[in-house]
Amino acid sequence: AGNYLIIWSLLAQPQTGTDVVVTLETAAGDAQYAQSGDTVAAAGDTALIVGSTVVQLQAGAQLVLRNHSGAAISLAAAQGASANSFSASFTIARVL
Repeated sequence: AGNYLIIWSLLAQPQTGTDVVVTLETAAGDAQYAQSGDTVAAAGDTALIVGSTVVQLQAGAQLVLRNHSGAAISLAAAQGASANSFSASFTIARVL
């Protein structure tokens, strides 16, 4: 248990022009800790979504970034990387 700094970023490509919204929440979806997003004008455009928060978590806590855009999104492939590499990061550090 303890306090954790959580930082995320991803390049999202929605299938339609829309607002892209992701939330950091528990895997069960019963608690939301933060929300971040961007507006994308057209399908295929890329949105850079970044966010950070400090949360108190219990041992064994499971977190997810969940798409709340109302439309499907894809993660942009990382340039110069293999087919299974995407432009996203998720960092968790304990704050003492």
